[in-house]
Amino acid sequence: MELRSFTVKGPREAALSYIADKLTELGYVKEDYKQSLLEREKVFPTGIYLPDSINVAIPHTETYLVNQDLFVIGIPEKPILFNQIDEPEEELLVDMIFLFAIKNPNEYLSVLASLTENLSNDEFLGYLKHRDLENIEKFLKLHVLN
Repeated sequence: MELRSFTVKGPREAALSYIADKLTELGYVKEDYKQSLLEREKVFPTGIYLPDSINVAIPHTETYLVNQDLFVIGIPEKPILFNQIDEPEEELLVDMIFLFAIKNPNEYLSVLASLTENLSNDEFLGYLKHRDLENIEKFLKLHVLN
C-alpha cells in the first residue's frame, strides 16, 4: 500500500478537507469522500490520547468511496483539536493524523486493528513522540501495512 505524508493546518475540518481534496485530486478517492469523512468525524470522533507520547487521530470513512488504497500521515503545523474517541464530548490536541483510504472492507478493518494495536508499542510511541517521520513510515510499512 502506498504511504504519503502531508503537512496540514487546523482547525480539524480544514486539515481533513485539505487531505481529502488532495486525495480526490490525485484520484485515490471519489468526490463524496470529503463530505463523508467530515460527517463521520463529527459523529464518531477519532482523537486518541497517548500518555507519554503525542496524541493522534485516525479519521476514516466508507470503503466504497475509495478508488485506490492509500495511507496518509497528516502532520499538523501546530496541534489540532479533535474530539476524543472514548469521550466524544472531550477535546484533545492532536499532533499527528493517520488517515487511510482502503477499498477492501476486510483489509480496512485489519489496518485499523493493527494500527490501534501498535499505538501501545513502545518503539512506535517513541517514534511518534520524537516526530521521527522516517522511522514512523518504516514501522507502519513493516507492522501495519504489510
